[in-house]
Formats: sequence, structure tokens, C-alpha cells
Amino acid sequence: MARQMLLMKRDSFAYIFKCTQLFITALITMTVFLWTHIQSNSTDDAELYMGALFFVLATTMFSGIVELSMTIQCLPMFFKQRDQMLFPAWAYSIATIITWLPLSLLETAMWVFMTYYVIGFAPSASRLFCQYLVIFLVHQMAGGLFRFIATLSQKMVIANTFGSFALLVIFSLGGFILSRAVNEFSATRWQQLEGNSTIGRNFLESRGLFSDDYWYWIGTGAERGYVILFNAAPSKSNQAIVSVTGHKNQSKGDLIFHLHELDLRKPADMKKTGMVLPFKPLALAFSNEMLKEGVAESRLQLLHDISSSFRPGLLTALMGGEISISGFPKKQETFIRVSGYCEQNDIHSPNVTVYESLVFSSWLQLSEDVSKETRLMFVEEIMELVELTPIRDAIVGRPGMEGLSTEQRKRLTVAVELVANPSIIFMDEPTSGLDARAAAIVLRTVRNTVNMGRTVVCTIHQPSIDIFEAFDELLLLQRGGRVIYSGPLGIHSSRLVNHFEGPRLPDGYNPATWMLEVTNPDVEHWLNVDYSQLYKERQQDLFNLMGSMYSAVYFIGVCNAMGIQPVVSVERAVYYREKASGMYSALPYAFAQAVSYSGIVYSMMKLKWTSLLLVEAFC
Repeated sequence: MARQMLLMKRDSFAYIFKCTQLFITALITMTVFLWTHIQSNSTDDAELYMGALFFVLATTMFSGIVELSMTIQCLPMFFKQRDQMLFPAWAYSIATIITWLPLSLLETAMWVFMTYYVIGFAPSASRLFCQYLVIFLVHQMAGGLFRFIATLSQKMVIANTFGSFALLVIFSLGGFILSRAVNEFSATRWQQLEGNSTIGRNFLESRGLFSDDYWYWIGTGAERGYVILFNAAPSKSNQAIVSVTGHKNQSKGDLIFHLHELDLRKPADMKKTGMVLPFKPLALAFSNEMLKEGVAESRLQLLHDISSSFRPGLLTALMGGEISISGFPKKQETFIRVSGYCEQNDIHSPNVTVYESLVFSSWLQLSEDVSKETRLMFVEEIMELVELTPIRDAIVGRPGMEGLSTEQRKRLTVAVELVANPSIIFMDEPTSGLDARAAAIVLRTVRNTVNMGRTVVCTIHQPSIDIFEAFDELLLLQRGGRVIYSGPLGIHSSRLVNHFEGPRLPDGYNPATWMLEVTNPDVEHWLNVDYSQLYKERQQDLFNLMGSMYSAVYFIGVCNAMGIQPVVSVERAVYYREKASGMYSALPYAFAQAVSYSGIVYSMMKLKWTSLLLVEAFC
């Protein structure tokens, strides 16, 4: 014990540097989350806290990896003294564990008490100490794990390789994030109702985690087991292995030892300059949206846990949480200025002309900084865009009696919103009540708007095949407001058809009609399938795929670099000499490694198997 304390004192610089590094990392983390005021009102907020928990896991695990090099440096002397029977292996292990304990308590306290409240975790002293317990056990487990790997490997190259692989496995599987997640998301502030459950429970279940409180103690119990396992294993693996003959010779005074070696062979800012008034295209994203109508028990669920996005330059149809604009949280006062809404009913003053309607709208909606000449030029451009120039002086009139036709009124409605120069436009059934020719004219106007780079979202019901295939993307909702499809339609609705391909699409049949028929509750019951549940499972698969991609990049980058450093330090001089002699180049090795790694990982991750995507992954 005294000897181990002396060794720690001699290596004090390494431990002081490690604590300083952790302190600086905690400070940086505090500055990231300081004054952010992250809410706890939706599962989207829970995503941020889950990311913070994962970062804590990564930091704690990396804090223990220093034990690899320090343990390997001590092994030669340890093996010599052990084989001379100066002390048993378990005595060395116990001394190491005891001296590691105060450092682990200090580092864990430094990290948890500096970052817990600044990040914004549940403001409860009991949950603070619960997280401290979990992080402390993870830190103990990390130290024991890397010491165990070092004693098995005995060489820095092998230890770095297996240590990096251990980190990869822990990060890929989430490691010990379960206990900390349950500790956080079972707090009172996450118990707000969301649908038929709470926000915390919904989020944990969406990530495939257990949501009951007792799983915290199961997790900490598992951590204690791993701490004991990884700290006890070196005591057995490092016991002196002396041959029977050698032991007899040693007893006679001969210094003949049977030494052994272990053989370990066993992851633009686009501005439209073609317009008088440029605008910045914005993307609209929303997550876990809920909408109910009515009062008390009779409230009708219109939207249920809806998540999707609408992008600039694409025409999206909405059939049947949180809202962000180009990545920023939606603020109503700002959102009004960058968005427009075309109602289903075309409401206009009947006693003015088309041109006067647009000029009046531009004066009310455009900024005061825009000059009169610019306003008028912009109105002219909008009229040309929506094909209203030939009827610019026509009186609007009253619907069904005089003035403009139905499709002309619809185009005027679009133009009235466009003169406000919005980046996002919502249209409620723009083709409702129109014949095929009129609907085609209106959709041509809408397509012209999309081609300018604006984000256009339309609701449609029972569209014809021509109208339906004019859209780029579709967000399809079934009764009850659940998402059953969200994504591109494809050429001739091929992407949509492939998604619902169980019931075959008859030749020449309208994909929109077929889609509504196969998603009918009766058909779902007959097919024994729940499209909304299938869509949610696809989202979980996407989360898993993103995690796999992260692990793959991490392994080929960080882990590969860690494994090669000891080799380079030894072979560097030889490499320089052989490279100068023109014996070989390092490029073929790097190329072959990337090719073999990309081919194996890409195929096993079940990514889309196309040559272009494979080349992109390789690059």
C-alpha cells in the first residue's frame, strides 16, 4: 500500500494533468449550457438532455483510458517481483484499487458538481447524488476495465487496440447510460402528460430504454458487478505461472523461470437574385406535435406525435412538439413575417382591381425600408409569376356573380401572400372546387413559386393523379393524426408505392386513391398491420443507423489513431529511411485499409447498396 502511494506521488504530474484536463472540459461544458434555459416540455427537449448524458458517459470513459499506459509501464517490474514471489497478484490489485478510489471520488465530484445544475438536470439534491453515484461507479468500472485490458495485452499496441474497441462497444450500445437516463427522466418535471403517458416515459420507451424507477438500482447493481469483475480479474490473470520443473529447480537455488507470454489473437445561404426583393429560403421542421379540438372527453385528436420537415424548393403535400425554422426555435412574431397562409376560401375586396389588391397588400406587409419604386416593381414580378398580368386591371368582383373566375381568385390569393415576400407558404387545398384545367393552372403557379426557392406546404384531399404527382414530398396522416408516411413521392409516386407495396397498385390506378384505400382502418385490420407503428419503428431504425455511423467514423478515426501511435513511435526512424530509399509508399496501405473497412462496415450496417453511396462512404 505504501509502495503504491509512493508510485502515485512520483507520477503526480500525470494525475494533476488529468484532473486539470477534466476541470477545463467541465468549464467548456458549462459555457455551452450556461444561460441556455433548456425546457422540459417535450420529447424534443429530452433529446438534448440525453445528448448531455451521453457526453458525460464519454468523458468518464475517456478519463479512465489513461490507466492503459500507466499500467503497462508498471508491468515489467510487477512481473519480475511477482515471479520472485515477493507478493501475490491480489495484493498489488487491492493496493491499486484503494489508491485509485480517492482520485475517482475527486474527479467524479469535480465533474458532477460543476456541470449538473449548469446543464439543467433535474434540480433535486437526491437526483444529484444519484447521478454522482452512477458516474462514480462508471469511473471505477472504466479504471478497472482498462487495467484489465492492459494486464492481458502487456504491449501498448495491443492494449490501445483492445481499449479502443472496448470504447467502441460501450459507445455503440449506450454503455451504462440506462441508470442515468432513468434517474433524469423519472424526475417530477418530466411527468407532464403527452398523449396517454408522460414525456419522460415516452422518451425512454422511444429509445428502447426501461422506464421504471427500479431500473436505476438494477443499473447501479450491474455497475458494481463490473467493478468487482474487472478489478478481480487481473488478480487471477497475473498470478505467477511457474513450470513444475522450474519450481523444483528454483527450490534448489537455481534461478530458472518459465516465463510466459499471452497471445491475444483470439467504428448557402441561397438568395434569389432574380427578384427585386431577395429572400432567404427557410426550412420548417416540427417534432412531436399534438393538436386536439373540442372540450373535455369529446376532444378530437387531430394530430398525434407528428414529426417532419418542409424544405425550400420542394412542394410538400400534407394529407389527412416543437417547431423550428432552419434550426432555430419558432417565435410567433418572427414566424408571421417569414410565412404566408393561403386560405381555402378566397376572400378579397370585390370593388378593386387585381393590381390594386396586390399594391395594397404590399404596402401593408412589406418593410418600411422598401421604397415605393421597389414595391411596385416587385408587384409586377409577382403578377407575372402567377400569370395575372393579362387581367391586372380586372375588377375582382363577387364570387359566382361577377369578376374573376374561381381559379383566378385562387391565383390572386397566392399573389396576395407572395407580395409579402415570405420564405414559407402554407396553402389549404389550393385545387379544391376546380376542374382539371383550372387546377393545372393553379398548380403551375404553385410550382413557379416553389422554383423560386420558397418552401410551400399544401393540404390536399382526394387529388387526381396529375395533381398528386405534381408534388415532391408527402406527409400522410391517418385518422387520429398519426404519421404513416413522410418523405419524397418519387417518379410516378414510386417511393410511396414501394412503402405500401403489400397490397399491389393496379395498373393505371391513381396512387393517391390507392394510398387512402390501403391505409383505411378496415384494410389495416385485414392485413394485421399498423402503419403508424411501422413508421415509428422506421424512425427507431434511423436512430440506430445514425449511432452506427457515428461509431464507424469514431473507430476508423480515433481508435485507429490510438492503435498506430505506439507503432509509429518505434518504427518512425525505419520508415523514414525506407521511404527515402523509395522502397514503398504509405498511400496503398491507407487505401487498402479504407477499402476493406468501408466494404465490411457498409454492408453489415444494411445501408442502401449503390455504387455512388458506397464511394461516398469510402471517401
